[in-house]
Amino acid sequence: MSTMTPDTESHFERLMRRREAIAEARAEARAEARAETRAETRVGAEMVIAVLEARGFVPDAAQRERITSCTDFSLLTTWVTRAATATDMAEVFDDR
Repeated sequence: MSTMTPDTESHFERLMRRREAIAEARAEARAEARAETRAETRVGAEMVIAVLEARGFVPDAAQRERITSCTDFSLLTTWVTRAATATDMAEVFDDR
């Protein structure tokens, strides 16, 4: 036995559908944000490697992995800035 009137039940169902739609939209937005972040960090890593190679530095396998697996865009920006003026690879990754 339902305690809701047909109008109330209809309104409740609309609210529930809206809630589900909002949850789906939020999930899509989070997925898009994650994809954008991955794309930004991939481009950042490519920039670090490009600057290093343009300056004649060749990252070894471990350095290349460190660069390409980095998910911190701020750190990648630091590395690309250092890569522009570094005299050796150690200066790029100097964590002091």
